[in-house]
Amino acid sequence: MRCNHCMKEINTEAKLCPYCGKALDSEAEKVPSKKKRSKKAFLISGIAVILIAALVAGWIFVLKPFIDDQNSKNDDQKIENTFNSAEVQKLRDSLAQTVSAGSTHTIGLKKDSTSTAAGSKMCGKCDIGDWKDIIAVSAGYDHTVGLKSDGTVVATKYTGYSNYYGQCDVSEWKYIIAVSAGGSHTVGLKADGTVVAAGSNNKKQCDISDWTDICAVSAGGDHTVGLKKDGTVSAAGSNDYKQCDVSGWKDIVAVSAGKSHTIGLKKDGTVVAAGFNGSGQCDVSGWKEIVAVSAGKSHTIGLKKDGTVVAAGTDNFDRCKVGDWKNIVAVSAGHNHTVGLKKDGTVVATGDNYYFQCDVASWKNIKQPANR
Repeated sequence: MRCNHCMKEINTEAKLCPYCGKALDSEAEKVPSKKKRSKKAFLISGIAVILIAALVAGWIFVLKPFIDDQNSKNDDQKIENTFNSAEVQKLRDSLAQTVSAGSTHTIGLKKDSTSTAAGSKMCGKCDIGDWKDIIAVSAGYDHTVGLKSDGTVVATKYTGYSNYYGQCDVSEWKYIIAVSAGGSHTVGLKADGTVVAAGSNNKKQCDISDWTDICAVSAGGDHTVGLKKDGTVSAAGSNDYKQCDVSGWKDIVAVSAGKSHTIGLKKDGTVVAAGFNGSGQCDVSGWKEIVAVSAGKSHTIGLKKDGTVVAAGTDNFDRCKVGDWKNIVAVSAGHNHTVGLKKDGTVVATGDNYYFQCDVASWKNIKQPANR
């Protein structure tokens, strides 16, 4: 028992407290035995453990998933609002590629938002006849991707080499405003300025998840470049030929990644280059009044503001034979061929035609780029 006066514990039946000398009344607190206290403490501890476990389980399985889900919904709503903003829609339209030259095929986007193709049908890369509501196209090595108006992305469905590395696994992408198909990978620019990628990452060309403030992207052979809003450039992937040495570039308004080289268009209409120059594809320092650029396998194409076209690199297959082109509003350099979109919606092509990738003379009503 315990004395109600001095609160000392007393192990006696005496009537007086041996510590304070005061009388012990009948209301003196009885102290449980150590055995009883041990059982009580064990019970309390057990209950505490159970409560803590319940709280932890509730956090892991109920509260945290709920909070994460709410945060995800908030993030989705935020990026959806950004995607629908007039500023982003304008950027999306300016980035839309309506003709694209791949390795052995050519893709064109028509005014009715359907697509047309010429060239090799291997790997299903030209199987785009059922595509609808497309606003931009991009031809890679053995695959093709299309951007839809709702911000989702479609890709050719053949399950062979065209998707060997998962470069066509883009069906879950959302809020995309630009796409680019490379050698064995695909990149997409999101409305919030971040970038997503699918496909081969053997050279770290898909390590772009930390990129921010990007306003244009281009996928090369096994590297990726991104143009930032401040006019600088980011790069990821193979740097075997210094094609990713672009950190010092400034005042850039457009970029294009080739097989092993990178081209940048400056706001003053001049052009810079980095990477492999074995065929002279980087000899562009003298170019002026350029409004668009495209890097191919071993050549580079530049569109001038007067609608004429210039080229650099070896002229194998006549892929650089563009000196007489006029009234051009868009260009695209493939592996060994080059295509140009004219003001009247027709298309011209030059270069290797082994797979009939240059058989585009009959094309009509190809959509004009928004910024031409």
